[in-house]
Amino acid sequence: MPFSISTPLYFASVGARRFYWYSPKKTKHSQNIAQNPRVAITLFDSREIPERVDAVYIKARARVVKQKELAVAIAIMGKKYCHSKMQLKAFVESRTDFTGSSPLRMYVAVAQYLWVLGPNKKYHDKYVDSRETVIGP
Repeated sequence: MPFSISTPLYFASVGARRFYWYSPKKTKHSQNIAQNPRVAITLFDSREIPERVDAVYIKARARVVKQKELAVAIAIMGKKYCHSKMQLKAFVESRTDFTGSSPLRMYVAVAQYLWVLGPNKKYHDKYVDSRETVIGP
């Protein structure tokens, strides 16, 4: 059985369900998505000390963004990461950077299940994390 791969990525989201990022199509995580779209995502602020970290845990399905939604995905990423109107305009006009023979692709993960940290519980005087479901069964 092949190992899973954990990859830190810069992303932009729309609500709690849609997460966009771009990556080279030859990376291991991109190849894994092509073979199996099921992904797990963990979001947390790594600048916090462990006692104050809050986290979101997500099970999602990921895929390459389709041509018809590429302009929207690029705009969402650009709004988060571009620091000037000129930079945003150039990024939004970069559609061909994610198509054809370009090494990059834009990806989207759509959350199917989402949990947050719940209150700690105790078992024999030991703390045990708990999760609260936000999206899912």
